[in-house]
Amino acid sequence: MRKSTLFPASLALALSVWAASSTLSADIVETIIARVNNEVITSSELNRQREVLHQELQSHLTGMGLQSEFQAREKDLLRDLIDQSLLLQKGKDEGISAEAETIKQMDSYRKQAKLKDMEELEKYVNQMGLNFEEWKTTIKNGIISHEVVNREVGSHIQVAKEDIGKFYEEHKTEMQHPEEVWLKDLLVGADPKKTEEMEAAQKKAADLLARIRKGEDFATVAGKESADSNTAPSGGDMGRWWKRGDMDPNIEKVVFAAKKGEITEPIATGSGWMFFRVEDHQLEGVPERKEVEQQIQEHLYMEKMQPAMRAYLTKLRDEAYMEIRSGYVDT
Repeated sequence: MRKSTLFPASLALALSVWAASSTLSADIVETIIARVNNEVITSSELNRQREVLHQELQSHLTGMGLQSEFQAREKDLLRDLIDQSLLLQKGKDEGISAEAETIKQMDSYRKQAKLKDMEELEKYVNQMGLNFEEWKTTIKNGIISHEVVNREVGSHIQVAKEDIGKFYEEHKTEMQHPEEVWLKDLLVGADPKKTEEMEAAQKKAADLLARIRKGEDFATVAGKESADSNTAPSGGDMGRWWKRGDMDPNIEKVVFAAKKGEITEPIATGSGWMFFRVEDHQLEGVPERKEVEQQIQEHLYMEKMQPAMRAYLTKLRDEAYMEIRSGYVDT
């Protein structure tokens, strides 16, 4: 049990997926394939979801793996659209407003893209080929659906301490791991062949490190200053556990000598000067129960959440008027 390596897609990736799928609507004849109370689901919506799914899977799968996963999940797309329609209708009935949270999430995207204000964000979204208001509505609908699920399902799920203890004892072997570190990095880029450039980068790295040690947030500084394009958007987070042998020996020697929460001194690399914050440092072996209780609780919560959520959505279906066009299936 350890920190998840699954992170939300970057804003650019999320927008590119939507942009790739948005071109479908113009060429598809609208056909109503399902009615859910007073709402309808159209063939273009289903095709758009199909393209979104394919784009998302393409970001990490290829070949037969991509084809197999796509076929396995494609059959549930209409079900998922009906789920969302039912949840949004329930949210409307309950008077759930997501305006404030929608603006907050959009502002988070704005900061991630390093844009000055919402006007620049709107231009950025439009440049990706998207309608800004439709994109905003998509965000809002996701927030409403999530709130309904939390209220109606999640709030009723409890995980007992006894269950956490039992899971820990039964899965100790699976929790065995080598010594590993979870890192954030900050790179001041420079060409190692250019002495003056490296000296300037070393000075800047030292200045940034001093700012952080005086109290500035590492993630904020890395997001603005780091030349590492892979990690800067996530505040320097390197997104995985690193074990010995995974990285440059000069870096490895320094980060594995540091404790959780410590920030290393700058290190000269082939890309410039880097320093690291050790977010977590796990020693070899089985972690103490207190170290993994939160992860176990989340795991057990999700185990209970999935069937409970499906039961709730089945209940909403039983209470709703639904009509599905011949040839389409609500799995």
